[in-house]
Amino acid sequence: MTRGDGPGPVPDVASGRGTTGGREVAVVEDPSAVLLVRVWLEGEDRTFRARLSGISGSGAPGESTVAVAASPRDVVAAVERWLTEFVRDAEHRGT
Repeated sequence: MTRGDGPGPVPDVASGRGTTGGREVAVVEDPSAVLLVRVWLEGEDRTFRARLSGISGSGAPGESTVAVAASPRDVVAAVERWLTEFVRDAEHRGT
């Protein structure tokens, strides 16, 4: 089960299976997540605002608000916290 015309087989991620050298192998999913940072300037005084939303790569549905911020420094701190938690949680799962 491969797709694509490039060099080598491409795993069929929909089925979780792939082929290599003519034999079928399981495709292992590495821990992953997405962090979306949205920033804007609000109102006449152009006040900085930000919302950080996270989407787990674990197949859990939906998006959750990770943080809201009122300054670029707050955004950076929230990203650092999110990354630290992601790595800690991945290590805790043993993956």
